[in-house]
Amino acid sequence: MANSTTIRRLPIPKDRNHIYSIDLDFPTLSDFEEKEVYPALIVPAKITNEIKSLLGPLLLKKKRTRNVFPVTESEAASTKDYRQERKIVLVKSISKSDANNATNTCISDSLLLFDDVWNNAFTKLHEMNIDSFRKSTMEIVCKYQDLTVEQVLKQMLPLEYVSSGNIPCSFETVGHLAHMNLPDHLLPFKYIIAKVIGDKNYPTIQIVANKISTIQNEFRTFPMETLYNNIPNSSKDDSSLFEVQVKQGGCIFHLNFAKVYWNSRLQFEHDRLVKLIAASTKQQEQQQQHIVVADVMAGVGPFAIPLSSSTYAHVIQQVYANDLNPISYKYLKANAAANNCSNIKCFNLDGRAFIHSLLMMENTNPIHHVIMNLPALAIEFLNAFRGWALESQPIIHVYCFETKNDINAKRNAIERCEIALGCKLEDSTTAHPVQIHIVRDVSPNKNMLCVSFRLPVAAATLDRIIVPSSSLSDEKDDPARIINCTIPNDDKLNDGMKKDVKQQCCMPGNINASPPSSNKRAKII
Repeated sequence: MANSTTIRRLPIPKDRNHIYSIDLDFPTLSDFEEKEVYPALIVPAKITNEIKSLLGPLLLKKKRTRNVFPVTESEAASTKDYRQERKIVLVKSISKSDANNATNTCISDSLLLFDDVWNNAFTKLHEMNIDSFRKSTMEIVCKYQDLTVEQVLKQMLPLEYVSSGNIPCSFETVGHLAHMNLPDHLLPFKYIIAKVIGDKNYPTIQIVANKISTIQNEFRTFPMETLYNNIPNSSKDDSSLFEVQVKQGGCIFHLNFAKVYWNSRLQFEHDRLVKLIAASTKQQEQQQQHIVVADVMAGVGPFAIPLSSSTYAHVIQQVYANDLNPISYKYLKANAAANNCSNIKCFNLDGRAFIHSLLMMENTNPIHHVIMNLPALAIEFLNAFRGWALESQPIIHVYCFETKNDINAKRNAIERCEIALGCKLEDSTTAHPVQIHIVRDVSPNKNMLCVSFRLPVAAATLDRIIVPSSSLSDEKDDPARIINCTIPNDDKLNDGMKKDVKQQCCMPGNINASPPSSNKRAKII
């Protein structure tokens, strides 16, 4: 622990807009240095590891600090060769419960200090018939480099925040980038916090950024500011700072974190669904078919790239991957090339237009799975499946948000799907019951869910919605198609689902115009 009289604790500024700077307010690194003396044992070098395992909680275990040192000549015993000895460092104090576990003895004091630690170590070694050791001490210099993020910030941030445990040590990583979401009261200390996080995690982390607003656009990106930059010859405003490479699911992903959507917390969900879809090939193989997957909101490909990689090439016949963001589409294609994905076709369409384009393409393979990972809006896009004309009824995996700790949350998610789709989902008594998986908790009151269900046969009887003009990707084999779209009739909806169809047909997501009259044709070019 650093000397508390050396480090100036930063006060809460009276001016809410005041920002502490590194040049003026960060201590010199030497100010963090402190010498501490610990109890130690000098033991034969050849049994060092054996003794360490016996000492258990009596052994010093401190991040970035060694607990075994060579013995100096001045510490040598007259009858021993100091070069054949080692010094094992012990803790300065130990709790009663830990000491009892270490020595199997009953200790009445709540905390044992220096001499007690030695005595307990002696007792433990004597019990194991080890007598070749002697008492010593070890002076350890603790420097800034040896401290953790929490240890540094505890000395610098206002005591009010430290006492309440409000120390911002957590962050998310994407490649060489760490990004935070600092609350307003910590913004005056943002450069201090970012420097400590960057310093303590270099070279793994070279950029520390703070999210300065929530997701506010259709591409699911959010504005960020760079607080720490340890990349040589780069500027704070250089957009290439956010160009990262991520390894996930056995694949490599390239992306610009500031311009596309990526969530590292969804790694396990990506892996779960990819494996679930790949496992479903066993049923298809019995029918001599391989799986075809459509990813409606594919982003840079966290689902589509692993599914179309060589790992699953023997069971996945085709992946159709789409994203509205043209920059995501660019990285989707780049990631497909980087991972040698040969059975993927990429699109740059609105989600509804993409679903309709699958229906109208020549020689479209039967679609077995559809992924819709846009939790805030994906359910609304289910209306594009009205009038589904392909023979296969795909399993749809749609993501959404629902209230946490609500006993009706899962039922609410199903009802929202039914309203958007325009018909009832199959229930638990059928061969293909609805499955709901809790992906993660997003906030204290909200969960992210994945609702998986087979597209009901009844969806094919509904009138197809109108889709305004949109643009396809620049792939040569992506055809321009004329799509017949009609407004669904209200009488096709089941009881309890009769909502304003105009609102359903023209929900957000580049579907902003009022629905045209029935039987109008919309061209996708």
